[in-house]
Amino acid sequence: MQNTRNKHISSKISPYLPSHSVELVSLWLSSTNVHLKVTRQRSSKLGDYRPVNRGEQHLISVNGSLNKYAFFLTLVHEIAHMNNFIVHCNKVKPHGQAWKNEFKKLMAQFDLPSVFPAALLPAIENYMHNPKASSSSDTSLSLALRAYDEQNNASVVISEIQMNAHFTTHNGRVFIKGPKQRKRYKCKELATQRLYLFNPITEVMPA
Repeated sequence: MQNTRNKHISSKISPYLPSHSVELVSLWLSSTNVHLKVTRQRSSKLGDYRPVNRGEQHLISVNGSLNKYAFFLTLVHEIAHMNNFIVHCNKVKPHGQAWKNEFKKLMAQFDLPSVFPAALLPAIENYMHNPKASSSSDTSLSLALRAYDEQNNASVVISEIQMNAHFTTHNGRVFIKGPKQRKRYKCKELATQRLYLFNPITEVMPA
């Protein structure tokens, strides 16, 4: 029964993951009462973990629009949350040291040069020193991962837009790029003149 479940999970996730990661990830998922849901693109998050039925079952969701390297990192990220819940319930911080340690422990079980292309390894290794709440929180890693997205549109990230240039968000709102305030860019919406802060890796369309 377990072997059948493992094969089913492997066939489900293999299109989304680097080939050298599928076997181990399938083993993790098949040995726990967890349901993996591959979702449509969500702008608010890359993935999510939730315990269900008072922690007797687990639900992990990951955006299916992610490239395979980003999908892999996000899935391991959420598995680390699940493992922490199983051991600690809600007694530790979501992205505190316990989660960082669990994420590092899971990642250490992979031969990273076999999982990631050589061009990605420096950004991955740098990220592993201090994993963050999301891979998108690490600008260098996010930009490195973006190189492996399917280039099916003319979108760019805000950090690539020139200062005072206009850009359009995915919902059609037009902004003008302003100065960087700490880690985010302060941009003005032309229609309302309101100011908004944008992550440097937010994808937009040059106007």
